[in-house]
Amino acid sequence: MTEQELFKKLGGFKAIDGFGLPRENVAINPFTGLPIVSNAGQLATSMTRGIPQLATGFVDLAGLPFTMSGVVDDKDVFGSTAYLDSKSLLPPKQTGTGNMLAEMGSSMLSPPTAAKTGLIGLAGMAKNADTGLLGSLFKSSTPARIVNQTNKNSGYTVNMKTGKPVTPEKDQGYMMGIYKNSDPRNTVVDGKMSKKDVENFIEKNNVKLNNDDFYLGAWYDKANNKTYLDVSKKTNTLRKSVKLGERTKQLEGFDLKKGTSYKVGNWDEFIKSPEYADRLKYLNEEGITYLSKSPTSDWWKLKGTELEDVYGTENLPQIAGLLAATSPVSDVPRNVRIATEYLRRMKSGEDILQPNFKFGDNGIPVTYEGIGNQMPMETGRAKNLLAASKGEIDKLNREKVRGMAKALLGDDDAMVFDRHWANLSEKTKDNVFTGIEKGVFPTGASYKKLEEVIRKNAKKANITPREYTANIWTGYRNLAQTKGEVFGVKTAGEGIQGESKAISDIFSEMVTDKAKKLDIPRDEFVEQLKKGTMNLTSLSLLGNVA
Repeated sequence: MTEQELFKKLGGFKAIDGFGLPRENVAINPFTGLPIVSNAGQLATSMTRGIPQLATGFVDLAGLPFTMSGVVDDKDVFGSTAYLDSKSLLPPKQTGTGNMLAEMGSSMLSPPTAAKTGLIGLAGMAKNADTGLLGSLFKSSTPARIVNQTNKNSGYTVNMKTGKPVTPEKDQGYMMGIYKNSDPRNTVVDGKMSKKDVENFIEKNNVKLNNDDFYLGAWYDKANNKTYLDVSKKTNTLRKSVKLGERTKQLEGFDLKKGTSYKVGNWDEFIKSPEYADRLKYLNEEGITYLSKSPTSDWWKLKGTELEDVYGTENLPQIAGLLAATSPVSDVPRNVRIATEYLRRMKSGEDILQPNFKFGDNGIPVTYEGIGNQMPMETGRAKNLLAASKGEIDKLNREKVRGMAKALLGDDDAMVFDRHWANLSEKTKDNVFTGIEKGVFPTGASYKKLEEVIRKNAKKANITPREYTANIWTGYRNLAQTKGEVFGVKTAGEGIQGESKAISDIFSEMVTDKAKKLDIPRDEFVEQLKKGTMNLTSLSLLGNVA
């Protein structure tokens, strides 16, 4: 029987679109050709809609084992009520309790329809009695549906908590397995899987799958005739997904928007590669060349510089500590400016932490140090600032801060990895990323791994890790600033503020510039710095301390 024949047999009702009322509230009277919009008409439509279900009920009942288990959709069963609805071959559903009851009453005259309704009700009771994930599945996430869709499309991914399947090229995000391939929580089936395989997998991963963030993923590999089941996580960036896959030893992930797989890079392997060693060698030479043209060729040098002269040899640990404590999320000039305010407080005997301090008039553009602003990030830096003011370098938090203080004090093994190191240690075209955020070097294991790599390469270059890392940083930063691209990756270019000179040279240049803006002799300004009555941030020190 064709669809048209079925249409005629069931009364020839046809819904219309675009009439100006909701589609479910409008039907065409087959005798007059006019839309039915009255309450009485809608009630009649509901009753008439139930009459064809005297016949479709048999089809619905026969297909019930397949539709309830999720093997097929209701609308895919030819001749079923849902099928006729999807083809607009039944009068449209009418809203309102009365209309719904009218339809149900007329359709219940059919024994198969009554039996179907009863079975569905019993199934609902059984479902509610099961408190596990298997007892609360959507049609889209039943074991039978997962088997059916995987066999049909060679793969299927669904969120078990929400019942939402993943649709490549329509959905967005990046899918990645959360377990290593050898993890027993994964399942590998020879040939095609069964419902029991899926049920066992769901029970084994019940906690993870009962979470909005995780998905059940199944795919069939025709080449080796195996089916794989795993738990995947969807992330919003490629970088996050790749770093997850790197931890779980995955080879590939899946880009939902593109509908294609992507490679999982390996940062640990990359930093040990000859290619990375060549990068370090090149940047070290670039840095040496740049610093050779500056007054100070040792970027970290503190002893014997004007910084030591102004703030005192006895305070070298405090100078190093406060410069380090104010370095995160700061370019070098800002780092120096902010540090000089804390050094001023130290010299004058004031409290290091001053919550009510506000900047006065500035000799620089209004940014963090604008008029009326407080010291940037003082609350977050509080512990490090207090430790630094006492010269307690080993009590500084985070490797970068602690490493910088040690490097300034001459520790040959001290290394500092910041945003520039995060960028120069990536190969983005191969999905090799330093961390989950661009320009942020992760703490912990990654820091220690790069330290070991640097020690080996510094030894080959016959130079200390302290000098080697400083030269590389200088070389990269200068190229990133002047060229706008390093190793095929675009950089901020002129957006990188200040020169890449040694930190003591930058301090001395800022002292000269500040004296000019104050229109006083340089040596007079230096004396004010030594007394703790001036810093490098404001033209006039109007900080309000309460």
